[in-house]
Amino acid sequence: MFLSVHDRPEIARAEVHRWYGVVYRNPDGIIMRTPPAHRGGSVVRITDIPPDSRRVSDPDDLRRRGCKTTPDRSARHPGFHATDTIDYAICLEGEVWAMLDEGETLMRPGDVLIQRGTHHAWANRSEQNCRMAFILIDAERLENH
Repeated sequence: MFLSVHDRPEIARAEVHRWYGVVYRNPDGIIMRTPPAHRGGSVVRITDIPPDSRRVSDPDDLRRRGCKTTPDRSARHPGFHATDTIDYAICLEGEVWAMLDEGETLMRPGDVLIQRGTHHAWANRSEQNCRMAFILIDAERLENH
């Protein structure tokens, strides 16, 4: 499940979605973008990340949703991606591994990760869902990313 609050006036509404490892498409056929849709925008989401054993990550899907991927990072974890945003990731329930280019960190309830434009993936190695809150704020692209 994830809750999205959009910053676009034409879709300024809150939506609740269920995500089970498939590409979610709004009823009108729009693929949900991961980063904000417009310069200066922001997105707030509450997302349930299922265990990796029950989740399918697809680099092509991530690119369709506005994320940057690279083959070498996708080989490490198919969910590796980056966006031109400042991200606040807050673990609400369960646990998840925040995978970065250099290392990984186990996040538990109350932990917060703040990043800007870094390549990362979320690996849920448990058998329980992990509930995360994400706040993405549009940012200038970092050089060499």
